Amino acid sequence: MRDVPGVLFETELLIVRPWTDDDAEHVFAIYRDPEVWRYLGGGKALEDLEGARAMLRRWIAESEEAAPCGAWAVIDRATATPIGTVMLWPLEEGPEIEVGYHFARSSWGKGYATEAAPGTITHGFRVLVLDQLVAVVFPENPASQRVLQKAGMIYRGMRQTFGFDLMYYTIDRPTDLQHAGMSA
Repeated sequence: MRDVPGVLFETELLIVRPWTDDDAEHVFAIYRDPEVWRYLGGGKALEDLEGARAMLRRWIAESEEAAPCGAWAVIDRATATPIGTVMLWPLEEGPEIEVGYHFARSSWGKGYATEAAPGTITHGFRVLVLDQLVAVVFPENPASQRVLQKAGMIYRGMRQTFGFDLMYYTIDRPTDLQHAGMSA
């Protein structure tokens, strides 16, 4: 898997790379499940492969336009299969940048989000000239709250975001990355 083009970052179990048009069947497999959409704040499960292709084309275009921010495929090293998405994206049009993730239900409880979140945070601080990243999560989603806490994010209180009352988390740039000469 080391020769995967466009790799953004790797962890022990995962490879993160841009989504491609060839990923439509995997996107459909992940996002046709209403449980995956449960805490995504709107939207509904995909109904067909064409809907997956349209969503994937939109993600690819928006990620290219918003680079170095984006939404990217999370690949399981063991199977070389896309199992979810991680993102760095402007929270409600910015200026804050949100760390986000969602995974296929078959990948829940296996530590993928716990591994992907800090990888995404580190990647974000390396490619974005920011002092802080943020995340929001539904109060009814304790699993995601634990992921954010394990990633070093600090709960700052409730916040009205995307029309929902969400838990708001932040993480500051580590001092070892403060003056590393990074640029966007």
